[in-house]
Amino acid sequence: MKKENNGLKDLFINIVLPTLILNNMGKYLGDHGAVKALVIALAIPLAYAAWDLTKNGHKNIIAVIGFVSLILTGGLGLLKLEGIWFAVKEAGVPLLIGLITLASAFSKKPLVKLVIFNKAVMQVEKIKSALAQNNKEALFDKLLKKTTFLLSLSFFVSSLVNYKLAIKIFKEIPAHLTEAAKA
Repeated sequence: MKKENNGLKDLFINIVLPTLILNNMGKYLGDHGAVKALVIALAIPLAYAAWDLTKNGHKNIIAVIGFVSLILTGGLGLLKLEGIWFAVKEAGVPLLIGLITLASAFSKKPLVKLVIFNKAVMQVEKIKSALAQNNKEALFDKLLKKTTFLLSLSFFVSSLVNYKLAIKIFKEIPAHLTEAAKA
């Protein structure tokens, strides 16, 4: 029997933890620390996706998004591309997630239902029973759809804010600072 994923745990393992590793661990890993941190950070969602596929028999979309996001961030950093590409990536990932979330609102399983309203996070059967007793199933489904719309809106806002922040952060670094960092 397939086990439902805990969406919050998936987000932490596949996005938060690898991002923390990618952004902070390189300085502790000696020569080529950024590359080593990238490999470690990429290994986490890749290993988790493989484990999840083996154990539960399905692909984990959050692991895929985390892996792609890390590949893009690490690749841009290793290629030493201009800051605009980081801004595009920082805006692009939440924009893509927002579009997927928005599209899911028109399906039978809105993203909120998959990520939060599942047996791994909530006592779904008790909630469904209470909804049935009070004849509120349709109202609850409407609420899940509305919540999914709001969640997608939050990703769109995040995309815009990420772009604005990244443009300010990833300006060209003055040569004297890069030379000082090498010393």
